[in-house]
Amino acid sequence: MKKILLTLFALSLFAPFAFAQAPFKMAMVNTIALLQAHPAGQQAAALAKQRDAELQPLLDELTTLQGKSQTAEGLTADERARATLLVQTIEDSRNRYQVDIATAATPAEKAINAAIQAVAQANGYSLIVDGDIAGYSGSRLFVYVDPVAIPDITEQVITQMNGQ
Repeated sequence: MKKILLTLFALSLFAPFAFAQAPFKMAMVNTIALLQAHPAGQQAAALAKQRDAELQPLLDELTTLQGKSQTAEGLTADERARATLLVQTIEDSRNRYQVDIATAATPAEKAINAAIQAVAQANGYSLIVDGDIAGYSGSRLFVYVDPVAIPDITEQVITQMNGQ
């Protein structure tokens, strides 16, 4: 038992020196901005906008039918059939667009990942996190982010991605 405790004590004394040789650097990127900066990301965003424009009239009609279904009058058999058809059409369209958008975004994602890796290696970063998730807004994985200690390297990644 004493040997185990002495070993753990000795390890705890030397652990700071082991980590001192490999500094830990962290940075953040804005993935939305990176996607918007790439032509394939712009194409994916255009498809999302097209999807929203295509589905909005169907969603509006479905909302109207759902509102009517909750009244005393209720829906006729034709209206119920129409509501069912709308739900299926909306779901099918969303699934189709989801595949199309993912396919369109793939070249951007590959370019972004390569650019992030290049910038991280060139600057010695050990960890790159999505700023929206980590701390700019969103779910705020981190309660506080010091922008000096953890820089935003989005512009560096965009420059790398564009080959400049």
